[in-house]
Amino acid sequence: METGTIMNQLEKNLKDQGFPVTTCHIKHLDDLKRDLETPLKRGLIGDDFFRERLSYLKLSPHDYREGLKTIIITAASQQPQETIFYHRGKKYRYLVPPTYSVKTDKLVEKIIIDTIAPHNYAILPAFIPSKIAAVRTGLAKYGRNNITYCNGMGSYFRLKAFLTDLPPGDDQWYEFELMPQCKNCNACLQSCPTGAITTERVLLQATRCLTYHNERIDDFPPWIDKSWHNSLIGCMQCQSVCPMNSKIDIHPDNTLEFMEEETQEFLNAKNEADLPVSVISKLEDLSLYEDWPLLVRNLKAML
Repeated sequence: METGTIMNQLEKNLKDQGFPVTTCHIKHLDDLKRDLETPLKRGLIGDDFFRERLSYLKLSPHDYREGLKTIIITAASQQPQETIFYHRGKKYRYLVPPTYSVKTDKLVEKIIIDTIAPHNYAILPAFIPSKIAAVRTGLAKYGRNNITYCNGMGSYFRLKAFLTDLPPGDDQWYEFELMPQCKNCNACLQSCPTGAITTERVLLQATRCLTYHNERIDDFPPWIDKSWHNSLIGCMQCQSVCPMNSKIDIHPDNTLEFMEEETQEFLNAKNEADLPVSVISKLEDLSLYEDWPLLVRNLKAML
């Protein structure tokens, strides 16, 4: 079977299962590296932030096995996940934003493997800046809040990138541009409690972003007001008010409830051995088990 036919079949199989996809040549790793390093060179992000949050990326073909030809970028629709904690006779509801669950990664990977493996092509995970790759290949667009948006999904989706030795299909590479809907809209800017979003640039003032701070184990800086916390991890503030998300049907399913005793044991946990089996199971369902110390810290701040 012609390689172009296989790629077309792969794209069809992914889209038929609800996973939009774009592909590009692996040579664009160099472009992604430049895109990522340009804000650093211009002083728009700091060296410490770059090392902390972006050093895991692999943006050279030499970082991977030889013979790889194509970057595959996929999007998977994800709903905010609802969690409920019962504490001291009260009920507290917190969301986990989209993108944290890894469940869809396995579904996407299986479709790719089932399509290309019979033709002796390989697939590997790609450690690249997925948001930039998605925008550059036309899969998504940037909003003013530096979050990406995909047709029919709003910002409620998770990106996943892969590499393969199957030759690419269309090799489109687009310039960065703000979504037209954002040009006369400041909803996210006005709702951001920390001032991380500005009109001067699309790139966030990252170290002002609430998500940045509640994904770190350090104590919250004193300038963060406890009333600003709104999610168990991450932040839903700018996404919740975005008009581009207003047409997306939000229906968090499989609400995870932490009963009074579970909540108390969770808050008191000093190490993994202190976590009840039922709590571990729910954290695994959220794809957040490894982050349990962060969640304890965040939950204490909100309660």
